[in-house]
Amino acid sequence: MIMFNGTKTLATAAAALLFAIPAGAVTINFDELAYDGGSAQFVGSPYSAQGYTFTSTGGVLGDLLPITRYLVYGNQSPSQVDPNGAALVSNREGALNTLTRNDGGLFDFTFIDLAGTMNFGGVGGTVRFYANDNASSFFDLDFASDTELTTFALPFTSVESVTFFGIGDTPFFNFDNVEVSAAVPAPAAFGLLGLGIAGLVAVRRRRFV
Repeated sequence: MIMFNGTKTLATAAAALLFAIPAGAVTINFDELAYDGGSAQFVGSPYSAQGYTFTSTGGVLGDLLPITRYLVYGNQSPSQVDPNGAALVSNREGALNTLTRNDGGLFDFTFIDLAGTMNFGGVGGTVRFYANDNASSFFDLDFASDTELTTFALPFTSVESVTFFGIGDTPFFNFDNVEVSAAVPAPAAFGLLGLGIAGLVAVRRRRFV
């Protein structure tokens, strides 16, 4: 019976240790940028929120006027696609938008909302995504509205960065509700789990010596 109780204790403690590892999931919704007005305000690049940073590079004008790279529309603007908050607009034609963790760690990128902009181009558009500077391995997401956001699931896990940009007739676009997770990588999680079990075994041995 003593052996059974000890094994059960180890299993329970190990499971608790594993599930105690934080997932760190956040949704970046840019609502802190919302304001009462009918025009647009420049935000600039880079822009950081909740431990992550969006950086716009390249495109027309090169490195000139970085303040114009991102903008938000006021809540009274017909171009505001999130009337209860704010969406960020990629405002530099041909620019690459790169998302990273501020601490340089790996992250999962699971959801994003996209929409076009009423002031530029036709209805809808296409945004291309790739991870870890690997531009040869990409996929495209098509959205059909310039007035409403569309939610897309993304496949990025344990990445250092994700780059996304408009292609074709999509020089500018809105993005919002970026869902990311800074979960502990699996090898580290199992390493912590192993250390926890070893510690529990050592304690048990000392008790019964």
